[in-house]
Amino acid sequence: MDKSKTIWIINQYAAPLEYSHFGARHLYFAKEYLKAGYQVYIITCTYNHYIHKSPPKNKQFNFEDVDGVTFIWVKGFEYKNSNGIERVISWITFSLKLFFLPWKKLGKPEIIIVSSVSILPVLNAIWLKYRYKAKKFIFEIRDIWPETFIELGNHSKYHPLALFLGFFEKMGYKKANHIVATMPKADLHISSRIKKKFDFKCIPQGIDKQFFSKQLDLPAEFIRDYIPSNKFIVGYAGTIGLSNALSTLLEAAKELMEKNQEIHFLLLGDGHDKASLMKSAENLKNVTFIPKIASYYIQSFLKKCNILYDSVLSVNLYKYGISRNKWMDYLYSNKPIIVSYSGYDNLLEETKSGIIVPSEDHLRLIDAILHIKGLSKEELLKMENGREYVLKNRTYETLALEYLELFK
Repeated sequence: MDKSKTIWIINQYAAPLEYSHFGARHLYFAKEYLKAGYQVYIITCTYNHYIHKSPPKNKQFNFEDVDGVTFIWVKGFEYKNSNGIERVISWITFSLKLFFLPWKKLGKPEIIIVSSVSILPVLNAIWLKYRYKAKKFIFEIRDIWPETFIELGNHSKYHPLALFLGFFEKMGYKKANHIVATMPKADLHISSRIKKKFDFKCIPQGIDKQFFSKQLDLPAEFIRDYIPSNKFIVGYAGTIGLSNALSTLLEAAKELMEKNQEIHFLLLGDGHDKASLMKSAENLKNVTFIPKIASYYIQSFLKKCNILYDSVLSVNLYKYGISRNKWMDYLYSNKPIIVSYSGYDNLLEETKSGIIVPSEDHLRLIDAILHIKGLSKEELLKMENGREYVLKNRTYETLALEYLELFK
């Protein structure tokens, strides 16, 4: 391996699936970079609210080899509220500790990539680029800050935290050689933030074929305890938080409880809003909340559902588009999908795999559920396009080639 071809990826939320159900994107990419002759280091944090197994953290900086990729675990600040100021403290702590990381042990970087959620490490990347004369700094955005904070938190654009995050965002846009986003129209936002020309590329979320080939069947006792028999099941699998707007699904369930007793709703996952949603659904006999399961069982769960559901809030943030990991899971399952979404057109329109209804409109959601429930087998077959599409267009092997083009 040519040590002059070295990539540093700074992503506070990166993690192998062994440790977290969220954050494997850059590990999948890194495996493809290895094939291209690069040496890859992923600098990440020992703690975030998606971590389900604690990574090495006996020292401030722990090194771990994962399939040939070197993970550097920065000991992180452990917070309890993912929507509170403690999470921001964890971002600041991570970024400050990066200045003390023994970078010389990592060789000299050719490429430095910073990927959000946290955008504070753009400062570290700019400093590292000039210190080590790196060829390129690539800024990847998967959440648009500070708009995410402003829109989802209902805060003023002049809120101190919005201004703080906005400063780092603009710095990253101005100094990056390339800007990558998972949202197809993020360039419209970037052009509203800086006046200089910039190089933009959309590289959305993808799938790892090997991971899907290792999927396991749900245990019999899990099916017995949580999957009702002889029901038409509308399923959700993912985080249960503010931005997921699952109250819309509960409103639909309430209306349908008496009108159509065949329909049952399953919500799989954990999150900050789960307790309050469970309380509001106490009298809904057609709703079951299911604890988070290992990612290797997700496809088995999805196949038990008749319809798969996702939703977001009705906010301007989504005019730039959206790229969600769960849509990759949903599409691969080949099940009909309903999304409550008001934003830039998305994968469902491209793949014809489901129905889009306006965000937070439970009546339109009910219409969509009943429509799909009434389809014939032949009509349902026409919606089974997702797996073919993602295998052709959204594997990490394919998406990594687009990243590798930026390294030239």
